[in-house]
Amino acid sequence: MAASPAAMKLDEMFETLIEDVNAERRARREPPLPDQPVERLRGLLTDPGTLNENLLQAVDAGNIRMLTTPNEGQGVYSFSTQTLGIGLDHLARITEDHATEYNLHFTLAHESRHALDADDIRAASQRLSDQIVEIATGPLPHDYTEVAREYLRRDMNFEIDAETAGVNAHVSRAIAQHPGEPLSLHAIYLLSPQDMGPYVDLHETPQGPTATYKPGLVPTGPGGLHLDADDPGNRETMGRLFYQDKGYEWRQGLNGVLNAVNNVEARKSLDFDDGRSVPVVHDPLQSPRIDFAALGVAVPHDPVERVALGRVVDSGLPTPDQPDSPENGYFQFLQQRFPDARAEDVAHLLLKARDVGLDDPSQIAQAGTGQDGRMWLGGTNDQRVQHDPAETQSIAKTANALFEQAYERTHPAPVPDAPAPAHGVPDAEAPRRGMCAVM
Repeated sequence: MAASPAAMKLDEMFETLIEDVNAERRARREPPLPDQPVERLRGLLTDPGTLNENLLQAVDAGNIRMLTTPNEGQGVYSFSTQTLGIGLDHLARITEDHATEYNLHFTLAHESRHALDADDIRAASQRLSDQIVEIATGPLPHDYTEVAREYLRRDMNFEIDAETAGVNAHVSRAIAQHPGEPLSLHAIYLLSPQDMGPYVDLHETPQGPTATYKPGLVPTGPGGLHLDADDPGNRETMGRLFYQDKGYEWRQGLNGVLNAVNNVEARKSLDFDDGRSVPVVHDPLQSPRIDFAALGVAVPHDPVERVALGRVVDSGLPTPDQPDSPENGYFQFLQQRFPDARAEDVAHLLLKARDVGLDDPSQIAQAGTGQDGRMWLGGTNDQRVQHDPAETQSIAKTANALFEQAYERTHPAPVPDAPAPAHGVPDAEAPRRGMCAVM
């Protein structure tokens, strides 16, 4: 039987991927990729099964037009570039380590489901963009809490579908690779513990180790090994185990909204294709905000993880004028020297003082207000800093800046900002198996 047009396109993409990678390796004077693992990888993509079916449908729909290699992770799908990235870092191990092969297969099955959902994901991202623009160009205050709530719900549903597809594709491949063998869930787990571990409980019995799906996950189908993605209980449990418990709810979903909001709110105006230029409404004393508590998102307190949660949006950190802020003592010291100043100005002056190394009240030798209304401080080592109340910012924004400042001083390698796309909406995905994101 002749190969379908989609199958021929997929094969051409694979050949181009390998040729491009080998060309890069030659430029670095490295040997080409070994033939055996390359053919094993080809088999993962072309062997009959869920992954191959998804890939062919996505190629046929025009949702996958190129295979690439991501910067990190086992796989990544981007709806904006219509590319599927395949991690080749561990390719050599694929011939000797079945767990690596099954792990890559699971990941690509997850990503291929995102490729099938590309139109819906694109529509969700466009809706997020439209909602943010409407709020940013509208009256103050700018509260994005409900926008975030809606987006997180959609994002979680995409991930539930994709991760359930990964589980089912893994189960189907395990059965296909062991014809005639009565595979147990425990045996299927052992083929890729990294992928199946979050969804099964292990038990020791007199007959040996066994495994069952975690409470809330109800299997179906032949042998009771697959999961029904439409079952409400399965969806709720998978959303908790994968999207929430692994931190994707804030690291991926919430950060995606924050980056999009920050990208728009940082502009003076938004230019549209029809020639319009609409100003973004600003007030330096009001930060755009998302009420994390109202969303019920468990935002981490670990500075390593929390530092990326937005430079413009009020991220819910305690502000310097609040007793539970670590800056409150310093703030109170400065407020006593500027009793008529607004809290926003005192906090902003504190931030500027820390910028020049005035990290403790004992280092402040002088304080005053100039005839032009500017507040100033003089340090014991001749440092000098001033603040113009006309250029102040919201105290919430200053709280974020103080938090990041403290983090960067204790971590020589600062966390980079997530890239913000042109019109404020995050691109499709960050690498799965480490940080999955579909926006």
